[in-house]
Amino acid sequence: MSKSLYDVISVQPTATQEEIDTACLRLGQKYSAAKKQGDLQSRLLFIEVERAYEILGDVEKRRKYDEELRHSDESTLINRATDASPISKVDASSSYVLWIVAALIAVLAYSKITSPTTTVDFHKVHVDAQQSSRAEIEREELRRERYGEAPLTKDEIAEISDKHVLNEIRKGKR
Repeated sequence: MSKSLYDVISVQPTATQEEIDTACLRLGQKYSAAKKQGDLQSRLLFIEVERAYEILGDVEKRRKYDEELRHSDESTLINRATDASPISKVDASSSYVLWIVAALIAVLAYSKITSPTTTVDFHKVHVDAQQSSRAEIEREELRRERYGEAPLTKDEIAEISDKHVLNEIRKGKR
């Protein structure tokens, strides 16, 4: 029995376009890494995923595929799969470009989802960090003076400043 394109990428035929893109990207990355190591089976699986994405990634081609899947029996699909021509160099390069575009879209979508929606006023953060780090540096210098310890080095001052800048940035993102 032949696997459908949905089976190749492990999604249901009712999957959204975003689910298909995510599944193809995930499998492409998985098989691409193994393909680079020379694993023949991973190469074949990578090609299957590419072919599935070429059809399921395009709304019009997916609609036609779904109609064919509903209106044909398994033997027709098996015959078409065995009669399919191998991927030419042009097809392979266009598939590669599609994978890159899909990967970029997925990365941008993921970064948009996971990035904070609030904006940070970096000038205010910088001013607040300078003020708080100056006060902290003065307190530390007074403490060291009081207990007879060595004065702060440039590295220690920079460390205190960096700590305060990070704290102010965290405050600004909340």
